[in-house]
Amino acid sequence: MKKLDGFGARLSDLRKRSGLTQKEVAERTGINLRTYQTYEIEGREVSSAALFALDEAFNWNPRWILSGKDTPYGGDTFQIASQLLERIEQAQSSMAIALTVPKKIKVFDYLMSAIWQGRDVPDSEIKDLLVMSAE
Repeated sequence: MKKLDGFGARLSDLRKRSGLTQKEVAERTGINLRTYQTYEIEGREVSSAALFALDEAFNWNPRWILSGKDTPYGGDTFQIASQLLERIEQAQSSMAIALTVPKKIKVFDYLMSAIWQGRDVPDSEIKDLLVMSAE
């Protein structure tokens, strides 16, 4: 991961990696849009309430946002990723679909992005993606 010097750059990076606009972040967290925009340009310090809202809505790690230390996503990310990988492998096995590693990574990345955006990922979506990726 590239070095991001300020909290604004780290916020912007997380938002972009999650495929979100500033407006979407503001709406989902209850942070005023202009306030959120000033966070990304470091025009003001991020409030503890805003950090809590970002963590609650997207599992964005407040410690990483402020200091660049630790990981961008909260402690639950490893567990979420492990569970998702297990669900992908179970669906793949039950459907007898063989995927190359790069295709499996694309499916995983797409689904993790959906989760980071706060979307539920039903098993039917996993199966649909596996079928499309196998073609």
